[in-house]
Amino acid sequence: MSLTLPRKLLLAVAGLVTAGAMALPQPAQARVFIGFGIGVPVYVGPHYYRPYYPYYYAPGPVYYAPPTPLGYSCNAGGYVCPLHYAKPVDTGCACPTYGGGRVGGYVQ
Repeated sequence: MSLTLPRKLLLAVAGLVTAGAMALPQPAQARVFIGFGIGVPVYVGPHYYRPYYPYYYAPGPVYYAPPTPLGYSCNAGGYVCPLHYAKPVDTGCACPTYGGGRVGGYVQ
């Protein structure tokens, strides 16, 4: 049985129209697949797995400063007076003067 040219052309056009109709965009269809069986994994939709980060906090650096020597007297030039409590050496201090004023100096 031989097809004539118009029938071949009609069949080719019908095939192109059918292929074009199948290629038209269609809305997405969401599905959930559940499968059980021996050796078949179970899939129930998309999963979100939180990334694993170990809870490790490195200790901060340790700074060691040697203890500062303490002094018990204030040297204010011509005046030297005792301190009420010990202070680090070479810090500022003040000594009272005979006239009721104060003179600045350094702890020694």
